[in-house]
Amino acid sequence: SKHPKIRIQLAYEDNHLEFYPSMEDISQTCQEVSGVLSSSLKNLPMIQSWLTGSTDAMNVCLDDHLLDKFNKHLEQQLLKLFEEVQVHLEEYNQNYLHLINGVTKKEIDKFLHSKPNFDQVTEKIDHFNNIINEINARPSFIYLQLCRLDCDDAKHGLRQMTKKIVDKLVNYAKHVHLVECRDVVDSYKNIFKTAQKEPTTSDEMIQLQAWVENARTKTVKVLQERV
Repeated sequence: SKHPKIRIQLAYEDNHLEFYPSMEDISQTCQEVSGVLSSSLKNLPMIQSWLTGSTDAMNVCLDDHLLDKFNKHLEQQLLKLFEEVQVHLEEYNQNYLHLINGVTKKEIDKFLHSKPNFDQVTEKIDHFNNIINEINARPSFIYLQLCRLDCDDAKHGLRQMTKKIVDKLVNYAKHVHLVECRDVVDSYKNIFKTAQKEPTTSDEMIQLQAWVENARTKTVKVLQERV
């Protein structure tokens, strides 16, 4: 079947998704067109006028109640056709509205405030990267009976908001990793520094040997696991 000519955009605007033009805009435009067509009937030329070259026209008048009836029927049909368009907005809202209305931002702020470890943060990063891939995989154009629904703007807005969340998590992960690395390095330095001390008494020698053995069998293994 031939693709429809009406183009409706699923747009990202002020942290929410909406249609452009809206259903109200489309309905108003259609009614304005019907009004123009009704007015044009008053100047409908006759065949005789064409043949004779005169400007006489048929005085056709469409009663107001008939025009109102037509406009109501037109609006009802548009609403019916718009239902399948609305389904796609509802699906986007159900899956992704939390990314742009502040809900996910609050959850992430609360999550980072709990001081998660590196693995917990990378798990979150993977989760939101998967969401970005899911958004990318969605069709840019959806052909419906009423219109061609253009979803590119919505996809772009959702990707940008999700990337901001990922960037925030990545920056926190970098900080956690840097702190962890510095702590591990400091621990190795402390082991090296302590092991280099020269005992002055036999008691200190015994204590140092015990400390070195503990560092070799326990502390270093813990540090290796952290690395």
